[in-house]
Amino acid sequence: MGSMIQRLESRVLFSAVATFVADGAPLAADIRTARADVTQYATALSNDVRTVTADVRNVPASPQKQALLKALRTDKANWLSVIRADVRSAITAATANGHQTITDAIRVFRHPTNLADIAKLAADLAAVGSGLKAPLGKLQSDASAAHTALVGDLNNIAAANPTDSKLQTDVQQITTESQSAITTLTADGQTLESDLKALGVTLGG
Repeated sequence: MGSMIQRLESRVLFSAVATFVADGAPLAADIRTARADVTQYATALSNDVRTVTADVRNVPASPQKQALLKALRTDKANWLSVIRADVRSAITAATANGHQTITDAIRVFRHPTNLADIAKLAADLAAVGSGLKAPLGKLQSDASAAHTALVGDLNNIAAANPTDSKLQTDVQQITTESQSAITTLTADGQTLESDLKALGVTLGG
């Protein structure tokens, strides 16, 4: 009877390890997606600033016009730098202690019935998950603040040039696209956290 239970436990543990290996793939994909989305956001933001700048050129030059455009460019550069740094921090946290985690995962894969090894790997993942909370929270907060600042700049430019119909249309479209991009970046972080938790659950963490 005891040997049967041990065989059953071995099958369950081996299945859990196999699932862990399969579930680990999305984590790498999450990181690639987050990096790609930040690059896309940066490109779109730069294009948006160029579009608005071109629109504003159609109105007479004035100190106010230059000041509003400067504020938009400055906020774009500052917030883009902040968000890039936030994503890098989140990725660093998600891959923290990566060498040790991989070493422990290989050990578990080779010895799927060793409860001590499994517990060590689960603890590795739990520690990474705990370290990921602050960077993700900062990313979400900064993404929201960036959207507020940039939309504020755009609205100020639109309000100063109420008769420029193309500018009004572009500002509205850019505002919508900006919100969508920020939502995507925030979702990337949440997906990263969710997939990391799934690995821990697989091992009973």
